[in-house]
Amino acid sequence: MSSKPSVVSWLFEDLGYHWYMLSQNKLTVIGLGILMSVLLIGMFAPSLVKYSPYQTNAMITLQPPSMDYPFGTDRYGRDVLSRVFYATRIDFVLAISSVMAAFSIGAVIGALSGYVGGKTDKLVMGIMDVILTFPSFLLAIGLMASLGATLVNLFISQMVIRIPIFARLVHGQMLSVKENEYAEAAICAGNSRLRIIFYHLIPNCIPPALVLITLNFGYAILNIAGLSFLGLGLRPPESEWGLMVAEGAPYITTGEWWLSFFPGMFIVSSVLGFNLTGDGINDLLDPKRRRR
Repeated sequence: MSSKPSVVSWLFEDLGYHWYMLSQNKLTVIGLGILMSVLLIGMFAPSLVKYSPYQTNAMITLQPPSMDYPFGTDRYGRDVLSRVFYATRIDFVLAISSVMAAFSIGAVIGALSGYVGGKTDKLVMGIMDVILTFPSFLLAIGLMASLGATLVNLFISQMVIRIPIFARLVHGQMLSVKENEYAEAAICAGNSRLRIIFYHLIPNCIPPALVLITLNFGYAILNIAGLSFLGLGLRPPESEWGLMVAEGAPYITTGEWWLSFFPGMFIVSSVLGFNLTGDGINDLLDPKRRRR
């Protein structure tokens, strides 16, 4: 009887096959294309723009899109294109790092709680359920109002609101996988509890969480932009999509549409990319939903 996690083997042994299956879904390809484009823009932003995102020029304030300024300029004469491209770095790094940190912590909490069981399990999951009763965005608002509007606190707020989500998911998976044959084989082989949990069981809880992780990248971008829009996220003069939308909102009625349109377009495109990619991963993991 093998103790090798069969789900992990299925997921990682034939990456070529899984990529082929994902590529058969046109919407998934579109989603991946959007994400790769935005990621490349963020990575090579300094090489793609001509002006600093913080460079002001009182002579060119509120200029519409043109050859010199493809996304126009804002009220301080700053190049909107530069600010949008540089904001990609902040939004993506914050979203991805906070979600992955939340998954790492939540997975450990859920796995340990589910494996141990008993009163400890009820207490830990009870705390997670209490946190889940609060709408995540309202909880993030409360955390930012309490901690203060800084980059680190924005990361902490996005991480904290997602820990219970992943803890609950991994806890449910743990209750199932700990009864499988490879878990029993690992126990018979004399493995310690921690080795069984972290080496044999948690890896098998990861594949079902991939879809939720991908979708939460998009939700995190929306949350980060929403908090900055409300003045609880990053503060001027930082380049951040939600902050840029907020700064441009008062000018929409006077015709300066580009101030909010371009950062808003990047927010929508990024969230759409993550959602389409998550849907493709879901189809890959669930054979019944695979598109022919």
